[in-house]
Amino acid sequence: MLLSKHTIQIMPRLHPRFVMQFENLTKEENERLSRKINLSYYSCGCSEGALFLLVGLISYLVYILVTFKGQIYLTNILRGILFLFIFTTIGKIIGILIGRFRLRYLIKNMLNNI
Repeated sequence: MLLSKHTIQIMPRLHPRFVMQFENLTKEENERLSRKINLSYYSCGCSEGALFLLVGLISYLVYILVTFKGQIYLTNILRGILFLFIFTTIGKIIGILIGRFRLRYLIKNMLNNI
């Protein structure tokens, strides 16, 4: 039986942490696998959102510089804020999806290697 030879614990905390304890893996391998699974499970997409924000900000500044005609109107500023909000949200969603796919991949590989 799978659970009699291998143990997966969920440690109680504000955010529970997965701890892998497979008999056929060394302590370091179990810790590395636990760290990867926890990072993927709790992936929030913040780094991807920040990257998209930076790219969006640079893109919008280039757009403003190219189309600048002497004045900046309030509508341009509001469009820029909306553009950055949408771009950052897309980045965050992509980051969350990448974390979920990474988690699915890790679990699939883990189950195949047991």
